[in-house]
Amino acid sequence: MTGSGQDLSRSPQRASRRAALAVGLPLLALCAAACGGNRPVSRGYASRQLLPIRDSTLYFDSTPGPGTVIFQTGGLAPVDANYWLLNLSTGAVQDFGAMYPGAPTPATTPTQPYVCKLELPDGGGTSNAITLGIVDSATGVETDIANVISYAQCPGADGTLTAFVVDAAGEILLSVGPFTDLQPVPLALAVAEVYYWQFDPSNDVLAAGVLGGLPSAPAQLGFYSIDLGSYAITTKIPPVPASVAWASGATPAGSLQSTSVTGSELSIVSLGDHYVYPRVMSDGGTTMFAGPYASGAVSELALFNVPAGEAVPTPEEAVTSVSATGVIQYPSLVSWQLDGGSGAASELMIWDDANSQVVACPSAPQAYLAGIRSPDGTEALFVTPQQTASYQGSGPLLLLASAPGGSDRCTSLASANVVTADFSPDGTSMFWLAQPPTGEPQLWAAASDGSGARMIGTGVLQYVHFLAPGGAQLEMILDGDLVWLDLHDSTVTLHYVAEQVFDEIYDIRGGWLIAGYDYSSQDTNGTLGLVNRMTGEKRPISLEVAQFTVLAEGISSDGGFVDRGSDASVSSELSVVYQVHGRNPSTQDGIWLATITAADLQ
Repeated sequence: MTGSGQDLSRSPQRASRRAALAVGLPLLALCAAACGGNRPVSRGYASRQLLPIRDSTLYFDSTPGPGTVIFQTGGLAPVDANYWLLNLSTGAVQDFGAMYPGAPTPATTPTQPYVCKLELPDGGGTSNAITLGIVDSATGVETDIANVISYAQCPGADGTLTAFVVDAAGEILLSVGPFTDLQPVPLALAVAEVYYWQFDPSNDVLAAGVLGGLPSAPAQLGFYSIDLGSYAITTKIPPVPASVAWASGATPAGSLQSTSVTGSELSIVSLGDHYVYPRVMSDGGTTMFAGPYASGAVSELALFNVPAGEAVPTPEEAVTSVSATGVIQYPSLVSWQLDGGSGAASELMIWDDANSQVVACPSAPQAYLAGIRSPDGTEALFVTPQQTASYQGSGPLLLLASAPGGSDRCTSLASANVVTADFSPDGTSMFWLAQPPTGEPQLWAAASDGSGARMIGTGVLQYVHFLAPGGAQLEMILDGDLVWLDLHDSTVTLHYVAEQVFDEIYDIRGGWLIAGYDYSSQDTNGTLGLVNRMTGEKRPISLEVAQFTVLAEGISSDGGFVDRGSDASVSSELSVVYQVHGRNPSTQDGIWLATITAADLQ
């Protein structure tokens, strides 16, 4: 026992490298166990070798489109990495060298006519421009387009490209046409920044969102949408507000006169029919606003001021915890971390869009917090966001309680050292994981309103999360083993799922997951398979697996990979891409593909 909780430690942990990804497809099947070395191998779920390769530097990078995987070899990016694009249908590999493959056209399959790759600037020329390389898939011929600021998508069969390109005079021009003969489109707008591209359900590009100035006042910047069919320009946020006032809960500071929207594409957040965004003010400072509103006393509400010379924080929009019935969307909560410049205390500024209210929560210098709403939307936790199962960074833990039309209230649950937190799907509980400066991580639990906080155990913990849908079952990697417990139980009872797990954990419905387990540090590989977290049943896919990734794919009527949300998708499957890397060299070493379909349930 440690403190008021249980000592959960058992043995030294082998760190898990990646985050888990939820995949909503109920799949399982029986498969034969694999064997290693140079003996004949039977691997499960229609496994087939796509690429024979033995390379200890190989790393699965991303999945840019249906039926494709990017992997890299040679070392860490961007210095030594060599990028490759693997076609899961054919096993064909394209070598992109040091250039990262760009996103393929969303509507295409792995047989797209062109593949795009990006070369980042080397310090010369336009600082935010890239060289866009367009490779003809049939001939291998590459066409390079310099000084591209942004492009909508890789060309389709007609070779058409829509992009913003910097000309010799330094102006950003909308350019459209065959990529071998792009032509500028005259616009009644001087474009300063490109923020987004908008697509229709068939993935045809519809519009572009940009920051720019009108010919009558080019130095006054507003936020506009350009229709890419008619090239009509719609004002989303005008350079000069029609009318302004301080929002409820805000602390007035600085000027309220402005003639320009400012900031990067990350600074402007869409909240349905209005936005939150920064403006540069007449006194040189920056003020965050909400609006413009089509009705009401004023068109724009000022939220808080950042004095001249201080960095404007990046907004974070709160996400909603998964409830027992799925994810429910609530009006937005947006937060910004103010680091206490000019001698001020560090604060987390929160905009409650439903109540049109600003809430200032005492925070900590250099903290990086993002919001997680409770399933019923009445509370929100603000905690350091984590992207991987190996936690990076920590900070305070804040709880915001709100009521429709009422006053929001902020409470500090922990002043420091919290790495992750969440609400249970049934809305009754929460957990948080704290890493003190010395000693082991501490796992805490409380009611969803923060009451009854108690430490339930210590140990080397990763990937702590609630199982959903469900009640308050909390799963984690404890000293390398995957376990779960129920916060509704009167005592801490650990249920073991798999030992020495590695790489990714993919949830499937019905208690099943895809995971790597029985990892051997001596062989640097383990077993990949389906595991039932409730019964402990294991159904192997392959032995000697060093790493893997899982793609939820749509399948067309001709058996090709397509986007799951497209009209061409008639069924779906899970494509399990894995690397076999035995202790000794073998012809079995390489990248393999296993397929798991709904029929495997029968």
